[in-house]
Amino acid sequence: MDREVFQQQFGLLGSSDALRQVVDKIMQVAKTDITVLLQGESGVGKDVTARAIHGMSHRKHNELIIVNCGAIPEGIIESELFGHEKGAFTGANDTRQGYFEKADGGTIFLDEISLVASLSFSTSFFNFSISCLAASNITLTCMFSSNSFCCFSVSSASASNKKNCSLSTGT
Repeated sequence: MDREVFQQQFGLLGSSDALRQVVDKIMQVAKTDITVLLQGESGVGKDVTARAIHGMSHRKHNELIIVNCGAIPEGIIESELFGHEKGAFTGANDTRQGYFEKADGGTIFLDEISLVASLSFSTSFFNFSISCLAASNITLTCMFSSNSFCCFSVSSASASNKKNCSLSTGT
């Protein structure tokens, strides 16, 4: 697919060198199953970029699940992402499928992932095949180095140490 058609199809408007570089990266990473971290200021189109990556991937016929991590209270983030069994905690009246399970075979986009203060879980019980996209309007490099933020990838039954690819959607 040529760049202009691609940009029109996914609403990536403009012709700057920066946008061309982003489009080239989208086309490159969409062919893979790597975890992608999208960084950029609010309003630059991280969600549009995530939709384009999913739309160009081999997973495009399955769901794209978009999760606004900033809107989920800290105490229930694990339950929202991974689901829970009936009776697992007070108020768990039913078994609930989590976002990762809903995204099985597709893509999960964790928007504003930097707002998740802490997330602790074991992946040994999960058997999902998903592409994981995460976005933040905060530069996460310093959070990585101070161990206050860490990336993860869930892929076929266990945690993965696949390389993360950072796409910057700002200038």
